Amino acid sequence: MVFSNNTSPLAGKDGGRFLTSRHIRERLEHEALTNVGIKIEQIAGTEKVKVSGRGELHLSILIETMRREGYELEVSSPQVILIKMDGETLEPAEEVLVEVDQEYQGTVIKALGSRKADMKDIQITSIGTIRMNFIISTRNLIGFRSEFLMMTRGTGIIYQNFYKYQKYKGEITHRKSSVQISMNNGKAVAYSLF
Repeated sequence: MVFSNNTSPLAGKDGGRFLTSRHIRERLEHEALTNVGIKIEQIAGTEKVKVSGRGELHLSILIETMRREGYELEVSSPQVILIKMDGETLEPAEEVLVEVDQEYQGTVIKALGSRKADMKDIQITSIGTIRMNFIISTRNLIGFRSEFLMMTRGTGIIYQNFYKYQKYKGEITHRKSSVQISMNNGKAVAYSLF
């Protein structure tokens, strides 16, 4: 992820005490001294800092901690680290074990299929749920957990584990729904947001 100072029109209006890129860089350098799972790189020619960590949760905890300490910052979307080996681009892949009620089976298979997952196994458990095993690139799995919980209404179980580095599978579509960006303070009715 790339960290930088907040450049939105609302910068500084949230009560943040640390607004500059220097403050953010110093805080990240301090974090790197105690957090062995984090790597910090200054991006040449900019005031942005590239932060590598052990996954979405690891970096989101760092971001939330900094926010609570009074830092205002912008972060890019998370990206996986690709490697080159023997002239080929490789990306990390994960083995994903999913257990859902039968009524959600098709929805989950469709969602993972659209993310270029390969189904390896499917079983019916003794309690009547469906257990499915997939191999999927980590890049395509980013952000899936919350989507999975919504589509199974919180009843699904998902477990993921690093599998291996595999051949790069090409680009994916990033957004399947629209977004709304707020540029000013104001009131909104919940109905108008949906």
